[in-house]
Amino acid sequence: GTRKYIERARSADPEAVAPMVAMAGWNLDHGSPREAVAILQEAAAKHPNRTDVIELLGMAQSRTGDRMQALSTFDQLARVRPDSPQVHM
Repeated sequence: GTRKYIERARSADPEAVAPMVAMAGWNLDHGSPREAVAILQEAAAKHPNRTDVIELLGMAQSRTGDRMQALSTFDQLARVRPDSPQVHM
């Protein structure tokens, strides 16, 4: 299924952001926000100014119940992309 395809893409290029974001999104959609956070933290460490990574990380942190960390992440998003709608939640 989809997860296997994403895993293959991640294996083929572990540094690529798109497969990391896709896997994190899949985990969020399937009730595994902590797994999504772990993947997105790795992606953010490699690509700290990618707004798609920062935004999804904040959403995943919020879904784990870590609201303070999510707010900190959305604050980072505001610095990188002040026009993001997530910043004004």
